[in-house]
Amino acid sequence: MRAIVVGSGPVGCMTAMRFRERGWEVQLCEGGADPRAFRRRSRRSINLTLSRRGLRTLPVEIQGTLYEQGVPCVTRIVHHRDGSVASQAYGLTKEEHLLSISRELLNRILLDCAERAGVRISFGMECVQADLEHASATFLSQGELRRFEADVLVGCDGTNSVVRHEMSRRGARMSLSQSFIAHSYIELGVPVAPDGGYAWARTEASLSSGDETERGLHVWPRGTHMLLALPNLDQSYTASLFIPTVSNGPDEPSFESLDSPSRVTAFFETYFADAVPHLPNLSEEFLGKVPATLRTLKCDPYHFGRAVLLGDAAHTMVPFFGQGVNSGFEDVQVFFSALDASSDHESLEDRVRRTVSDFTRLRRPSGHAITDLSLGNFRDLVDHSGQRAFQARHAIERDLYLRHPQRFRPLLNMVSFAELSYEEVARLHRAQSAKLDRCCQLFDPVLQPERVIRAYLEGADTASSELGSAAAQ
Repeated sequence: MRAIVVGSGPVGCMTAMRFRERGWEVQLCEGGADPRAFRRRSRRSINLTLSRRGLRTLPVEIQGTLYEQGVPCVTRIVHHRDGSVASQAYGLTKEEHLLSISRELLNRILLDCAERAGVRISFGMECVQADLEHASATFLSQGELRRFEADVLVGCDGTNSVVRHEMSRRGARMSLSQSFIAHSYIELGVPVAPDGGYAWARTEASLSSGDETERGLHVWPRGTHMLLALPNLDQSYTASLFIPTVSNGPDEPSFESLDSPSRVTAFFETYFADAVPHLPNLSEEFLGKVPATLRTLKCDPYHFGRAVLLGDAAHTMVPFFGQGVNSGFEDVQVFFSALDASSDHESLEDRVRRTVSDFTRLRRPSGHAITDLSLGNFRDLVDHSGQRAFQARHAIERDLYLRHPQRFRPLLNMVSFAELSYEEVARLHRAQSAKLDRCCQLFDPVLQPERVIRAYLEGADTASSELGSAAAQ
């Protein structure tokens, strides 16, 4: 039994290891260089947040390694434009947290684990052609073509997937939708504070009611633009700035308009004043970065012949729920559950064909749902986050969950921590939101939050009863 996995990112590594656990021979091919050979900070090295949804799919020993190298975040710390700061817990307990870790570090850890598991990894191998019916692929390496044959071909090669392109042009009858959003992003480094420790340690300590060493994800929501900062183990932060690529008006900041040190400095002092002291090389670093674009991509089906797509190759989403790698790891879990459920009485070829078909059927609704949910959350952040009514409603949602967790669960919490499929999360969210919308029409969420909450709790509908049943499972 042989598998070819194209793409050695986190999802590709986990796929290869899962095959090895079942005794398969695995060839893992990567077009780029081995990231362990040198340390670099690429423009696309955005920090990742692993949540329970993704972590629970990983072996316990890998989870332990990731917690040793990452930083748990139990709260979101919101920096308002007026200078005030608020802390919002992600859940009811500290177990409901996000694990902040750089993508490159996660990738290096998983590559080491894959090699120890017996995966054959080849770098500098650009996939140029694939035969989906026969599960073979051809790669270009140092000017020469190399062809590998196997029983299954897995495309974990990201948004610009060659395997997906080969499926589309070789008869998969694939529906494909892709859209770029108006925003791009860059990363900025926040070094260790001059007196040691994390830059915003005092801010976090003043907000925390528990362990003062706990870290949080910092966010500066400003409508059309936003700054995020995720903590690293070395007590630095990785900050990510999201703003429009080009301006829609003379007063709208964009990467296009921020073209000089003075404009960059003025922009940050206007919108992110409390971040400026912790960005010592701000204008130089900002102007030296090439903004990375953001897009969504959905396709159907996820398979053809004896080939299948996992992770970003199947569904690319904007990062505003931090679910890219989590959903990819969940893809791996669903795929191997389908493989294990296939009949041993079938031929290996029939088992593979049945498995990849079952994977599309089982996973496509979730892939589409989380892509849409992530885009919807981005639109909320951009269009509504600065509005009083939106902020009041968000506070009502938090209060409902804290006081009545079996009657209401916020979308972010369900996406990150619930043991529900993404499509079930989307359905419950629609039902809860429709009910809360009606309550906010009856009472003003800014002036009458308690009446909104009471109206929600007194109204019986399917959403609350189903949520209670799901929470009890």
